[in-house]
Amino acid sequence: EKYSRGDGLPKNRVRAIDLWKRALEKSPPDDITEFVNTNGGDRKERECLWAAYSKMVVEQLTEWKEDGEIEWGFDERNGRLIIKGKGPIEDFADGDKTCQMKDYDWSGNGIALFRKEHHNQIQSVVVCYGISSIGNFAFAICSSLKNVVIPDGVKLLGGYAFWYCKSLTRI
Repeated sequence: EKYSRGDGLPKNRVRAIDLWKRALEKSPPDDITEFVNTNGGDRKERECLWAAYSKMVVEQLTEWKEDGEIEWGFDERNGRLIIKGKGPIEDFADGDKTCQMKDYDWSGNGIALFRKEHHNQIQSVVVCYGISSIGNFAFAICSSLKNVVIPDGVKLLGGYAFWYCKSLTRI
């Protein structure tokens, strides 16, 4: 009772995120989007769930590279690309702070750095809570990409973002 507002959501958002993160670590769902939509009541609770999932995923990596307003990391063990905003996930938890992925070219110097370095290795992508747009050609020609997790906060999907991702089966 002392941590709750009465609707099951703790007063402190950081505490709420940490509680959901621990729950997700114990029993990660097969489909995080379905889990959030099923278990997240109102918008604020869904934001906490997305932030918790993002925090859990982000903590799996130690090395990050910057690209405009975003940071990205690649886990070679499982072929997972993680894209997040600069700074701690908690900074984005209430939805007031967001960042945008820039637009890219499908080839040449304008290609996304993560694609340039890992395009044939990327099997999954997690776009963390706080990213509000996915740029043009962001994941184009990532032929091994099978699934992508995109949170509710993404409002714009750039043109050809998943162009020629022939293995993609789930977004």
